[in-house]
Amino acid sequence: MRRNGLFYAHMHVILGWARTVRGRGGSGRRTSRASTRPPRQGRRLWDRPPVPDLSDLCYVDGMATVSHFRLEEYLDLSFRPDREYVDGEIRERNVGRWEHARVQALLAAWFVHHEREWGTVASTEQRVRVSVSRVRVPDLVVLAAGPQAEVVTEPPLLVVEVLSPDDTYSDTQERAQDYRAMGVETVWIVDPRTRTGRMCRGAEWIEASRLEVKGTPLFVELAEIFRQLTAA
Repeated sequence: MRRNGLFYAHMHVILGWARTVRGRGGSGRRTSRASTRPPRQGRRLWDRPPVPDLSDLCYVDGMATVSHFRLEEYLDLSFRPDREYVDGEIRERNVGRWEHARVQALLAAWFVHHEREWGTVASTEQRVRVSVSRVRVPDLVVLAAGPQAEVVTEPPLLVVEVLSPDDTYSDTQERAQDYRAMGVETVWIVDPRTRTGRMCRGAEWIEASRLEVKGTPLFVELAEIFRQLTAA
């Protein structure tokens, strides 16, 4: 579960480059109004404008956001690691900590192991459109088995967030409220630092060593997850 951190302030440079590519026929989705040149077919890589040099970009202290992006622009971009879209802002997520990444991997492996038994599919770092103006990227989602959209728009059976050291209480609450407003019945919050977990059901937070999803066979024993974390 991650949002704070430093982020590029000049993300507009990237979008400017993307628009230039589209304007020159790179994707076929847009063309420049000022251009009278017919679009070329099968453009060669070296015919396209160069990717902007990100080494010259600066950073913003405090909240890592870049504002005033349309949802369509965000969805047309790829990030490594992925970033979230919140009311016109593209927000960075905290990444790179061992315990966070390891717990996320262990939880994903647990759910993948039970997919056939439970009739589910699990995915990490999946974009979830929680409202018309927000796209979250939870650490783990579990959905009913079947074909899935590139961006999840139907409420998952379960959303799991793994806390990072920089996550705040208000941040956690905001994200949980977004999932609940979307229609997600149960949200799990797992904290590797304190070796604890909580289930969010409505306004109620329940701390437990066995996390469950009411009315489904989904569960996990956190003691086993943390045992494997310690043994790694």
